[in-house]
Parts: sequence; C-alpha cells; structure tokens
Amino acid sequence: MKKLFLFPLLFLSFAQAETIRCKVIGIQNGDTITCLTEQKKQIVSVELYQIDAPEPEQAYWLEAKNALSDLIFNQIVEVKTHTKEGRILGLIYTTPPENCYSKFLPFSEKTLVCSFYSRNINSEMIKQGYVWFDKSFGENHEYQQEQAKAKRGLWVDSNPTPPWEWRKQQIK
Repeated sequence: MKKLFLFPLLFLSFAQAETIRCKVIGIQNGDTITCLTEQKKQIVSVELYQIDAPEPEQAYWLEAKNALSDLIFNQIVEVKTHTKEGRILGLIYTTPPENCYSKFLPFSEKTLVCSFYSRNINSEMIKQGYVWFDKSFGENHEYQQEQAKAKRGLWVDSNPTPPWEWRKQQIK
C-alpha cells in the first residue's frame, strides 16, 4: 500500500503495464538501467519512473550514477514497467532473498521479514538526494523536500539546476 501512496499516478496514461524480473547488468546514469530479463533473456533499457537525474554534463551526474549502481548493480530486481512513446519506464524493486519465505515462519512474520528486503529504488534515489521527483507528476515529493532541507546529495548546492531546465538551456 505504501508503494502506491509514494507514486499515486503510477497507472495513469501508460499502456502495457507488466512486471518483469531481470538482472541489472548496466547503469547508464542516475535514472536509467540496462538489465537482462529472466523470462525472454532480452537486454532492455529501463528509465526509472517519475524521477529525473542530472545529465552527464551536469554536476552530480557521476554521484547519481554511482548511487544507483551501489543500490542495484548485478542484482535481480522486479520492474513494474510502463511503455510511453516507445520508452520503457519502470518502478524498480529489489527482490527478497529466496529463503525469505521460510516454511517455518508464520504468515505475518514472513510478510514482515520479506517486505523488509523489497525496496522501491526510485524512492531510494530521491531519499539519497541524487535525483529530482519529476515535476510533470505533481509537486515536490516529500523525500526530495527532506533532502533539500538536510542538504544531502545534489542538494549540497544552494540552487541545483533540475535536468529538465538544464536541457532547455542547452537548446537555446
């Protein structure tokens, strides 16, 4: 339930929603991964849904890329995918270890223990302060506001330039 609260617009204006499991084999930047799907053994590029990371020429680009790599590189993840304009966007979740669902734990304890291992990576990147909540999905995200106030990640700068504004400046 918490996952839906953090991203309330998850199912709006997207087609072909599905969940895939894949191994993260590359980190392209702070909001895009390359992974190998378990089902079809295909390599796919997935943009993290509802966040925007610094562009390669921007400050904190490498830090954002490294933060994402530290969280999920070489791991199996679940991606709740959405296709928009030919791009795959996804909410990325870490997967619990296989022994998480031990037959010796009562159901309520299994749920508690296993949900501890499943983390929303999109939210984690915001919590670490290396990406912006994409303003096209609404007002500032609560985690982003906390990081800006605490001056974590890219918020160490007094007025960091959001990627969408930086891209507009490059066109001029």
